Amino acid sequence: MWQAWKHHVIAAAVLALVGVGSIIGSKNAMPGVLGNRAFGYGALVLLSSALVIGPLARLWPRRLSAMLPYRRAMGIWSALAAATHLCFALQLVQHSFDRRTPITLFVHESAFFDEMTQTMQTRHQLFLQDNLTGLAWIGLIALLLLLMIAAVSSDRAQRLLGQPAWKLIQQQAYTAMLFASLHVLIMQFGGKLKGSLALLWWAPWLLLAVLCLQITGFVVTIRRRGGIRGGSGK
Repeated sequence: MWQAWKHHVIAAAVLALVGVGSIIGSKNAMPGVLGNRAFGYGALVLLSSALVIGPLARLWPRRLSAMLPYRRAMGIWSALAAATHLCFALQLVQHSFDRRTPITLFVHESAFFDEMTQTMQTRHQLFLQDNLTGLAWIGLIALLLLLMIAAVSSDRAQRLLGQPAWKLIQQQAYTAMLFASLHVLIMQFGGKLKGSLALLWWAPWLLLAVLCLQITGFVVTIRRRGGIRGGSGK
């Protein structure tokens, strides 16, 4: 029992460290923005960690195989952080755009076209809102996948679903990583993260590292299996 709790404590500590780092690194941001960034970055780092543990354990099984049980906790806390990130985003939309409700983060609206409200500031607000809509849907897909994975991340769920179905759901973490990466990179290169945590500018390198480790781990696994077959055939 303590082993499982230890894994969650470590995952929560990683989230806390990333959150504190985002607050320290951000400039001129409101508390809601800081919270939004902290949990968004935390979700990305935790998901990346969950995906690199497997390849690292395959590359150095004797030293790093003990890390494998941490993948489940990292994935669950990534889903929790992503859900909290969405809550902050909905609150910010309601605060930042006049006459908007949280749901309009996902719905395109073209209001404010009367003479009294069609000002340069209003058009700028609409431009920001319209661009955020697509990004919000990309992030929402990643969140729903993470929540689905977290919901079945238990031994009991594995027994109920059966190994093939359970494994198929768990493998959707790669799809979630794809959408999360698009969400972050489009925001980054779209200039929507000014004054943000310096760590986020390392995000492309973090995502590249995950991809390279996944490919390397796959190649090493195939080679080892081929070597075993070759040896048994002699």
